[in-house]
Amino acid sequence: MGDSRKITVTVKKTTDLKIGAKDKCGVSVYDVLFSNVHCFDLGEVTFKNNYTAFLSMKVKLRDGNNKDSSWQTCIRNYQLMPNPHCETGSQDYFTITRKHMLFEPDRVSAVRLVLQQPSPVWNQFTVDDVCLIPHNIKEEASVSSVTTWLLEHQETTESKLTRANRQGGPPVDEITAGLQHLWALTERMKGEQTNTSLGRYDVDGSYEINLLSYT
Repeated sequence: MGDSRKITVTVKKTTDLKIGAKDKCGVSVYDVLFSNVHCFDLGEVTFKNNYTAFLSMKVKLRDGNNKDSSWQTCIRNYQLMPNPHCETGSQDYFTITRKHMLFEPDRVSAVRLVLQQPSPVWNQFTVDDVCLIPHNIKEEASVSSVTTWLLEHQETTESKLTRANRQGGPPVDEITAGLQHLWALTERMKGEQTNTSLGRYDVDGSYEINLLSYT
């Protein structure tokens, strides 16, 4: 977790809700406290699962008057384990980005995680190594500009090929056929290479003195 952009957080359990005849814990609520910022635009959440089946996330947003909103559900019942009764996904690492969220969480001032485990198989469940990473608009703009450049370059290349064909240039299929023929000749020459060593100075198994004298 060497990302310098991540928010320094402390995860604190606030509530356990008991369900079932055996008084098993079915829901746990954790507050994610951050100390190095007051509010930020949340880009993604990363964590390691520890037998949690579903995760929801609530956030408080701060307005222009520095007043916090009520809790708003940003992620609802995100599935971490395909089957809560089985091990699959129980200890995997997860990254939840903005595309998985119900809205763009800008100016986040508080984060709360709601963890659910309906299976009675697991006595305890949580999430570990929680990291909050701010949204970086500059990175997205950079990726977008590169993508745009590639698309424009592709269109320019295609238009040049089309124009060359119209002006009487060789068709692409003819160029491809020629390259395939050249490849076939190369493979044929490789197959016909002799394994016999060709000496520089030997003639009929003996050395030629006149050739040696000029070296």
